Amino acid sequence: MQEKSIGINLDRKQLLAGVKDAFINKSKLNDQEIETTLKALEKRIQTLAQLKMEEESKKMVNWVMIIELNILKKRKSVVKTKSGLIYKIEKPGEGAKQTDKDTVVVNYEGRLIDGSVFNSSYKRNEPLTIALDSLISGWTEGLQQLKKALKFNLLFHQN
Repeated sequence: MQEKSIGINLDRKQLLAGVKDAFINKSKLNDQEIETTLKALEKRIQTLAQLKMEEESKKMVNWVMIIELNILKKRKSVVKTKSGLIYKIEKPGEGAKQTDKDTVVVNYEGRLIDGSVFNSSYKRNEPLTIALDSLISGWTEGLQQLKKALKFNLLFHQN
């Protein structure tokens, strides 16, 4: 049964007996109790199915990320830091590297594993000005590796 795959174990004999009793008006529950019970069961099934789907989705994202990271690690122009951050410099910059105390102006495009864009300063036609110490760790670390005025690809997985 599909219910077992999400953690619900229904006794088929009891379920069928209850349905049979309801059809011949010998139910141990009144109509309101039946409705309440069925709604509670439906809600539980939906919740467990959603949790199962989210769990499977996380596994898939992690699996795809591992494959992509392994492919990138083999490329000569790709750098991997001790923390696991992977980046590729597309166009070298000039000057000093950023520090976590710097404020940067960046044009960026955030993409999901499937390549769809979820956020883009290019689409807004406005670069982002932000302090490095206020970004998520992958961005902060990645931007500190690089010199000003360059183009790069940054790949990280934030849990």
